Amino acid sequence: GGGQPLVDLALAGRPGVLGPHAVAFVLACAMYVLLTLVVLLVRADGSDGWGLDLGVTEAGLVLVPYALLSVGGSRVALRLSHRFGTAVVLPVGCTVFASSLVVLALWHDHLWQALLAMAVGGLGSGFSFSTMTVLIVPHVPASETGSAMAFNQLMRYLGFAVGSAATVALLAVHGDDDGAFVATALTLAGLCLLAGAAVAVRWRPGAGRPAPH
Repeated sequence: GGGQPLVDLALAGRPGVLGPHAVAFVLACAMYVLLTLVVLLVRADGSDGWGLDLGVTEAGLVLVPYALLSVGGSRVALRLSHRFGTAVVLPVGCTVFASSLVVLALWHDHLWQALLAMAVGGLGSGFSFSTMTVLIVPHVPASETGSAMAFNQLMRYLGFAVGSAATVALLAVHGDDDGAFVATALTLAGLCLLAGAAVAVRWRPGAGRPAPH
C-alpha cells in the first residue's frame, strides 16, 4: 500500500529546514569529538606528547561542566532570541562551540584548561540545539512538525556516531602525537565555524521568528 510516510524526506530539503538539519549533524559530530578528545586527554599517560595521566574519576568529572553549562546555555539562548531574533543565536552557538575546541587545542596541559573547554562547549551546545526547533517549525506544515523534528533528531544521532569514530580516525591520520590532537580539534572547530557562517548568511534578521497566526 501507499500510505503516508512516517517521515517526509522532501521536507528536509526545504529552505529554512535544510540548514538546521545540516548544522545539527555538524555540531553533533563536533560534540562527540570534543567529549572523546577530553576523555582521552585526561586518561592518556603523556607518552605520545599529550595527556594528563589522571584516573577514571577525573575523566568522568571533566564532563560535568559541559552538562551544567548546556542547560544554562539554553536559558541564555532564550533571552538572546527574544532580544535579537532566533536566527542570530544559532551562528553564535556554533562560534562558541568552535571556540571550545580551539581552547582545548591550544591549552591542554592542565585539568583546569580541559574543564574550561568543556564549560565553553556546553554553553555553545545549549545555545545551538535549543534554537533549532524554533528555526524549523515556521517552515513546515503544522501536521509535519513531528516528522521534521524527528529527522533533526536523527541527524544529531548520525553526527554522534560519526564524531565518535572520526576522533580516533583523525588522531591516527595525523600521527597520534600532540600535533594530531591539535589538528583534530581545530579541524572540527573549522567545520563548526563554517556551519555557523552558512546559517548567518542564509537567514536575515528576524527570519527565524515564527510567522504570526
